[in-house]
Amino acid sequence: MADRPPPCSVVLEGGVTSAVIYASLLARLADHYTFRQLGGASSGAVAATAAAAAEFARRSGACQPSESFQLLGEFPEHLATLKEGRTTLFRYFQPTPAARPAFCIAMAALDRQGGGVAAVTWGAGLELLAQFRLAALLLALPVALLAWISADWLSSQLHCGLAIDCLLLWCTAWVAMQLPSLLGALLALLLWALWVTFRALRDNHWGLCSGIEQEESGQDQALTTALHAFFQKLAGPLAEGPLTFGDLWWGPASARSTSSERQIDLQIITSAISQARPVRLPGEPGNDPLREYFYDPKEWAVFFPADIMLHLKNHARGAQLLRDDGHSLLALPPPKHWPVLMAARFSLSFPVLLSALPMYIAIPRREMLRTGEAATRPPFEARKVYFSDGGITSNCPVHLFDAPLPRYPTFGVNLYKSASGDERRIRRSDMRDPELDASATPDAAGWCTPLPFLLTIFATMFGWRDSLQRRLPGYRERIVHVGVPPEAGGLNLAMPPKTILMLSVLGKRAAGVLRRDFSMPRRSGEANAWERHRWTRARTTLSALHAYLGAFAERLSSGEPDYRRLLRTAMPPEHPLEGDTARQQALDLADGVRQLMGVVDATMPVDAMDRNRPQPAPSLHMSPPW
Repeated sequence: MADRPPPCSVVLEGGVTSAVIYASLLARLADHYTFRQLGGASSGAVAATAAAAAEFARRSGACQPSESFQLLGEFPEHLATLKEGRTTLFRYFQPTPAARPAFCIAMAALDRQGGGVAAVTWGAGLELLAQFRLAALLLALPVALLAWISADWLSSQLHCGLAIDCLLLWCTAWVAMQLPSLLGALLALLLWALWVTFRALRDNHWGLCSGIEQEESGQDQALTTALHAFFQKLAGPLAEGPLTFGDLWWGPASARSTSSERQIDLQIITSAISQARPVRLPGEPGNDPLREYFYDPKEWAVFFPADIMLHLKNHARGAQLLRDDGHSLLALPPPKHWPVLMAARFSLSFPVLLSALPMYIAIPRREMLRTGEAATRPPFEARKVYFSDGGITSNCPVHLFDAPLPRYPTFGVNLYKSASGDERRIRRSDMRDPELDASATPDAAGWCTPLPFLLTIFATMFGWRDSLQRRLPGYRERIVHVGVPPEAGGLNLAMPPKTILMLSVLGKRAAGVLRRDFSMPRRSGEANAWERHRWTRARTTLSALHAYLGAFAERLSSGEPDYRRLLRTAMPPEHPLEGDTARQQALDLADGVRQLMGVVDATMPVDAMDRNRPQPAPSLHMSPPW
């Protein structure tokens, strides 16, 4: 298409219901940009998937250029639709029958979080009594019996008539005698509720909601089913079956592009919590990050619609894994056949709220099989691995789609909690913004209980890497920061319609800031944001490259250990250089770096590249490819 808008990449932070912001943001950005790469974690991954589906429809010509993105921009209005006093957004989250009491108690607490600790405790307590009323009634019977016995005993001990002081003494003594039994009954009720909740979480793979409809929901769609239908609607009629990564990469199956380059590169972050590491889906071309994993079709049937399960079965690889009980576990298809919904659900498993996804890996048995057992027991043990929310390991993965010298902008969106009266909710800065840092930092002086302290510790554990990354020059100037008021976003599933629509307005404003700053024409003597970003990236990359190559050349020329001699020999058996050509290429590259650094250092002072460089100065280092 000759009139196709210029390309861009977008990386979206997770934030549960805060992702409502992204629908209008992406729809407005699509008026000026073509989405070349999209990525995110948690609910940000869902929004990125929706934009990828809309971009697929635009590229494939399945609809008018703006039709799918118009539908995406109107999605918050759909979420704000009321039915029986609850929004569509709230009705998407359907707990299992066993988890419903805990879900209702949690929602009662969240509904009153604006009233402080006392209001939250009171609301949760009332809902606890309502959800476990039978247990509360059974516990109330012995409490009432003890109250009657104590009242009778006190009456027999006090013989002072109806004097006011005697009556006050009797009431005070009676209340004091009831406190232990009352507190014991409340503790027993709380322990019973926790036991019921823990069992429900265990049986539902550690989540209150599975994402699929429950029997009590009536005609309401649950989250996963609704997202699947929405993705398919955005993709248009040319998506044959569930929209897959192959569709995004090469177009519709009926008109596949012969190019190996990905037209739309969608990358999603999830967390393999059993293995304590992040996983990027689908990863780089030629990579299959889930190749070694297997899934149980019966378990996954409670997470995905029937057509997704049928698609996975029809395109599955032949590999299978047998559990000790003889049950067969299946391997996933190659990444090109993965439904995009599957990858989004991997990242959306918000802890406790949504179930984690179970998979299995094959572990060789450690014990020596005795004679006769080898024929009855499989040689590999199927070990369960849980995948949960991508935000656990990287909630704002701004490193996605990074390049030493970018060809087009990669926008990042950072969500942070701001005060209710904050007038500057949308910010973007080429320099470190002290005002943003201050507004995004909670006031520790207001902490009255250990809970905020503990929550801040967990937030630091999960987000320190992303927080440092988005403050680096070469990253920070392409990130827009959106302040979300306390009553919106996060776990506020019961947001009223006006709050949902307010988040949509914030998304439009954030897109407007990016479009204005990166697309404005160059003024006389002043660069626009895109030019300043490219200069900052080139400046910081060259400075970091100088330090990295300088350390490389210094070690290469320092004698012992002699790395040039190491490269000339083939002593290590692991990963040898194959042939004289490869060995000579490695030597030439090493000598070329040494000569280059010798020329550079001879023509300028040693610290010339470090003077006046943006701060904090980034550094190059080896890192895992995720």
